[in-house]
Amino acid sequence: MVVLGFRWINKGQLSRIFFSFLSFFHEQHQRHCKQQQHHNKQPQPQQPQQQQQQHEMKKNLWRDNKLFRNENKALRKENKFLWIENRALRGENKTFRIENQGLREANQFLRQQNQISWEEKKIVWGNKKALGEKSNALNKEKKAFWEQNRALQAQIRALQEQEKAFQNEEKALQEEIKSLHEEIKAFQHQESALNMEEQALWKEGRALRMEEQALWKEEYALREENKALREENNALQEEERALREEAKVLQEWNKILEGNEEEMPAICENVD
Repeated sequence: MVVLGFRWINKGQLSRIFFSFLSFFHEQHQRHCKQQQHHNKQPQPQQPQQQQQQHEMKKNLWRDNKLFRNENKALRKENKFLWIENRALRGENKTFRIENQGLREANQFLRQQNQISWEEKKIVWGNKKALGEKSNALNKEKKAFWEQNRALQAQIRALQEQEKAFQNEEKALQEEIKSLHEEIKAFQHQESALNMEEQALWKEGRALRMEEQALWKEEYALREENKALREENNALQEEERALREEAKVLQEWNKILEGNEEEMPAICENVD
C-alpha cells in the first residue's frame, strides 16, 4: 500500500513536470516563430548582421536541443522509476501469493484436524469395540498430520524469512525511489535556472535589437552629414577653381601693367 501511494504521487508529480515541459516548449516554439516573422519583416541587413542572425539562430537551436535532451533525460528517469516500482510490485505480489499458499495449506490442515476431531467424537459415541481400532488408525493419521503440520510450519518459517528478505528489498527500493525524488527536485531547480537564463538572454536580445536600431539611425544621420559635407566640399572646390582663375587673370593684368610702367620712362626720355 505504501508503494502504491508513492506510485500515484510520483505519477502526478511527473505528469505535472511533463505538461510544464510541453507548455514551455510550446512557448519557445511560438517565440521562435514570432522572432522569425519579425526578422522577415525587417529590411535585409548587411552581411555582418546576417552572420549575427545566423549565430543567434544557431544559439537558439542549441538551447532548444539542450532542453529536448533534458526532457529525454527526465523521461528516462521516469521510466527507470516505473521499472523499479514494477519490480517492487512483482516482489510484493509474489510474497502475497506465497503467503496465500501457506494460509491455504494451513486451512487445509485445520480442516483435516477438524475432520479428525469429528471422527473421534463419532468413535466415542459409537461402538466401543471398534473404538480401539479406529483410535489406532486415527492416531496414526493424526501423527501423520502432525508431521505434515511440522513440515508446513517449517515451510511457513521459510516463507517468513523470504518475506523479510522481500521487505528488506522493498526498503532498499524505497531508498532508491527517495534518491530519484531528490534527483527530480534537482532537475526542477536546474529547469528554473534555465528559465531564468532564458529570460536574461531574451532581455539581452531585446537590448541588442534596440542598440541595433539606434546604430541604424546614427548611420543614417552620418550618411546625411557625409552627403552635406560632400556637397560643401564640391562647392568649395568650385569656389577654389574660380579664385584660381581670378588670380590668374589678375597676374596677367599685373604683368601687363608692369610692362606698361617700364615703357613709360623710355617714352618720356625720348620726348626729352
